[in-house]
Amino acid sequence: MLAAFAEGLGCCNITFSFWVRDKLADLLGIGEEREIISLVLLGHPAEVPEPIVRRTDVATYLD
Repeated sequence: MLAAFAEGLGCCNITFSFWVRDKLADLLGIGEEREIISLVLLGHPAEVPEPIVRRTDVATYLD
């Protein structure tokens, strides 16, 4: 996902229920020896959101 972003692509990881997994496996011809656990969708984003500001007061970092 980081590599996709570096190339200007947007991506999203999705998970799904077991019946969807089984239906996808049938449609894609994936046998019993493999299992789909999630999908990563890729595409060109319509816009790139600004990064969120991270809080720095919630952890103590030791040197």
